[in-house]
Amino acid sequence: MPAALALAYLELKDKRPEGARKVFANILKRQPDHLQAMLGMAAVETAVGRVKESVQWLEKAAKAHPRALEPRMKLVGHHLRSGNRDNALTLVKELQTLAPNDPEVLVLLARASGQGEHASAVSNLRRALEARPGQPGLMFELANAQLAQGDDTRGASQPRAASASGARVRAGAPGPDPGGSGRRPT
Repeated sequence: MPAALALAYLELKDKRPEGARKVFANILKRQPDHLQAMLGMAAVETAVGRVKESVQWLEKAAKAHPRALEPRMKLVGHHLRSGNRDNALTLVKELQTLAPNDPEVLVLLARASGQGEHASAVSNLRRALEARPGQPGLMFELANAQLAQGDDTRGASQPRAASASGARVRAGAPGPDPGGSGRRPT
């Protein structure tokens, strides 16, 4: 299976989603609840612009794997991008019960709650930054959440680039990769 998954992801990378779809479909014929194949099918659907079908694959993966973080994290990202804060918040709270101190979960919680609850966003981003100190993306998000909250009392260790450059990211908006870890939570 690992070789077939690698082949499918190479097909996607090379912008051949139909080839990837065939490989993932073959894996799913043999193992209908194969998590990585379901996530791969979601990626294929996203690559061809079929967002609704991608979300269905992510929901199916989340249902088949109740302890898996990745399908839920991807669903939260989808809901945030489409402006559905309530669904994002519901899912991120599920994630929080599965992995309460995971920095990526804390960042998603900050993004989902930050669209109106700035104090909560600041608190969660600080916790994530404690777990992953020195991450520029997290520092940037924290600075923006503090600005949105009206807290301009940051120390010298926190960036002022967001306000200095004139670029201001809306608190809660998907931003840079929070940790750049490259890990794939399951």
